Amino acid sequence: MSHAEEIESAAPAPWSGVTLVDLFVSTANLNGQALAFAGFDCGGRVMRRTYAEAAQAVDNIVHRIDEIGLEPGSRVAVAMGASVEAPLAILAVLKAGMTPCLTPTWLPREALSAALQLLGARAIVSVGAVGDVRPAEALRAAAAMLPDGPRFLLAFGDRLPAGVTPLSDALIHSRDTGFVNAFENARPGPRPVLTLDLTPTGPVWRSHAQEMLIASALGVVTRGDLGAADPILTTLAPLTLAGLATGLIPALLTGATLHLHGPFDAGGLLQQLSMMVRPHLVAPAALERGLHQAELLGGAALSSAVLVHRAPARLQQRERPRAKASPIIDVLALRETALLLGPRREDGAADVSLASLRVPDATDGALVTEARVERGRLQVRGEGVSGGSPETGWADPGLVAKLDGDRIVSLDPA
Repeated sequence: MSHAEEIESAAPAPWSGVTLVDLFVSTANLNGQALAFAGFDCGGRVMRRTYAEAAQAVDNIVHRIDEIGLEPGSRVAVAMGASVEAPLAILAVLKAGMTPCLTPTWLPREALSAALQLLGARAIVSVGAVGDVRPAEALRAAAAMLPDGPRFLLAFGDRLPAGVTPLSDALIHSRDTGFVNAFENARPGPRPVLTLDLTPTGPVWRSHAQEMLIASALGVVTRGDLGAADPILTTLAPLTLAGLATGLIPALLTGATLHLHGPFDAGGLLQQLSMMVRPHLVAPAALERGLHQAELLGGAALSSAVLVHRAPARLQQRERPRAKASPIIDVLALRETALLLGPRREDGAADVSLASLRVPDATDGALVTEARVERGRLQVRGEGVSGGSPETGWADPGLVAKLDGDRIVSLDPA
């Protein structure tokens, strides 16, 4: 069995439940004129798409993928930033019956080449530029280093390298369209989503079944009290488990508008917030001090703030918010294996614990994550966990946790 086949086999068997495309098309059918995605495109221009417009754009991208002759089930590397094109590309690859493999745009060429070699991707969907980074050029060079690398490179944006199939015109013809379920003939067999885990021993691809992603996102929706159609503003690109489960998928679950902000700019973020009515903000925990100084954390300007921590993390070193008008949710990303989360305590301390997370409630809800510490190493299992042991279900993300009772106060690589 090849490494790429091992990646696919690590995911749970395909299921007959709701998929990400189902969530998206449900809102497009019920309320197609609602705003789906807003922010900037990869060229820095303001872009807004209703659910109907986004559905037509996704279908246009699917047709372009079909034209290059990829077979359903192919793995497609998706290397995007936090631009409006990113969720459109992910949904299009899934709708085409293929596996989106979410690839960071900032990796050096050698690391990209190693990741692509492990993946065995047939094609790449990317962008011409993300800030000063030129992902399409870097990916073309990385693919050229491989004897059997991806054969096709498609990209959004301007000034694309020679040999790259342009995708931006798939968005131009997607406005003012009457939407009648463009997904009614969607291909069967839901595919997993792959994310790249940069471990100390090298890159590893993690496979996430769609029900696992939805379970993780439900935890964020319930703990953050996200209401139907509440706007979500995220500074995280949908390239990681945390980026998907705190931004794109909660928006699909609630029919909300996903506002994407990137590349990150503090002044631009504050300006974007000033034009929105009580959004749910998703940001890396590294921005907590700046958000605290701007008096946003706990303030009435936000419906909630979701702060994502990655190892090494020091959860006890949090600043007490000045206001308590909105909840703060701490999300601990266990690499690309699972998420643990908990609401901020009254005294300002993060309260991410080993307690089982169940949704919709703690008494009879479905188990999302269960955690324990064995010899200092954190282990997790449940519906929201990727890569658990076939025998026990427990997964070891390679992290060492320090506890105060059941509460996690620090997390470090093993």
